Amino acid sequence: MICYVALDIGNVLCRVDFRKFTFAISKHLNISTWEAGHRMNLSQKFRDVGLLTMTEVLESEFNIKSSIILDDLLNIWNNEVVTFDNNMLDFFTFISSDNDLNIALLSNVGTDHAEMIDKYINKR
Repeated sequence: MICYVALDIGNVLCRVDFRKFTFAISKHLNISTWEAGHRMNLSQKFRDVGLLTMTEVLESEFNIKSSIILDDLLNIWNNEVVTFDNNMLDFFTFISSDNDLNIALLSNVGTDHAEMIDKYINKR
């Protein structure tokens, strides 16, 4: 008998926390954390479907011209917003070894984080 399970990526297989990123935008651009978060939210649907990358959002929505600031923010975005939950990933590895179980991974993470997650899961 074949079974099916769907797992959400965000805050199940991975932890997602935008606070450090929002604080860094606020600090670098001298704007409130509310404004940084609000402007991020305006672009979220475009990032989720892959129409905009975070680089494009930072350059257009936040008008960042400095490559130093851009690199700093992208480093936080790529390395600290999404972190892997090793216990859940071990569980995922365990259940994915069952040939009678089909697993679907669902999420609304943007394409940049989705690619990172895909690479991480496939090398386990």
